[in-house]
Parts: sequence; structure tokens; C-alpha cells
Amino acid sequence: MVINKKSLTDQVYTLIKEQILNREVELGEQLNTRRIAEEHGISLMPVRDALRRLANEDLVENKPRVGFFVKNFSEAEVNDILEVRKMHELYCLNNYFGQIDKEKIVELKDKFLKSHHKHFSVFDSQLHKEIVFASHNNYLIDSYKDD
Repeated sequence: MVINKKSLTDQVYTLIKEQILNREVELGEQLNTRRIAEEHGISLMPVRDALRRLANEDLVENKPRVGFFVKNFSEAEVNDILEVRKMHELYCLNNYFGQIDKEKIVELKDKFLKSHHKHFSVFDSQLHKEIVFASHNNYLIDSYKDD
């Protein structure tokens, strides 16, 4: 038996975030907390906690007395996010390229080539994290962590 040390909230958070990033849920779609809890055989509390965490990260919106919705990003918001990401990663590449774990990059490439390309965003996210992790800057790294 494999023991998962992550809390239920962390597991649900990671699952929903991956669904959003992989576009398995539509922008603007309401996330039904009861259905999510029932699908995974858990109580509502970890689902709500995970959704609040995603709301803090601006991936979902919490509309009081209505529910949680996948955020609909404007083109300007997407451009702002990409600009900040590019600044961080170019800085890391310029200053820490030699410290990037090349074995992990090769491993990611191999996994990507063997997987279905619909999972591109998962591998893309992991690649960008590896670039930032090379900085050993905990503040920057924390901004890239999702689980």
C-alpha cells in the first residue's frame, strides 16, 4: 500500500488545478463542491478549502452564496502573467543555467514524448519550475509551487 502524505485538501487542490491547467474544465464553469466531494468519497470541507486556496491564487472565483467558478482570464491578464513568468525565468536562465538539473529535464522530455500531448501543460509547468528551482531562491520558488 502506498501512503499519500499529502492532506486531502492538498490532493483536491492539485487535482482541480491540473484540471484547470489541462482545460478539462471550461473557463467560467461552476465547480460543484458536492459533486467533487462525492466523486472522491470525501467531505465537503477539503474541497472548499482547496477551492479557497485556488481562489487566493486567482484561478477560481468565489461568488458568495453562488459558488466557485473557474476564472475567465482577459487577454491583458494572460499577457501580464506571461510577462512576469518570462522575467523570472530569463533571470534564472541567465544566472543559474549551469545549476539546472539536466537529468530532470531529460526525464521530463522522455515522459512528454511517451505521453498524450493533451498533458502538455503539466510537463510545461514542470519544466518552468525546474528553471526557477535552479535559483535556490525560496521566495521565487514558492511562487511557482502548486502542491
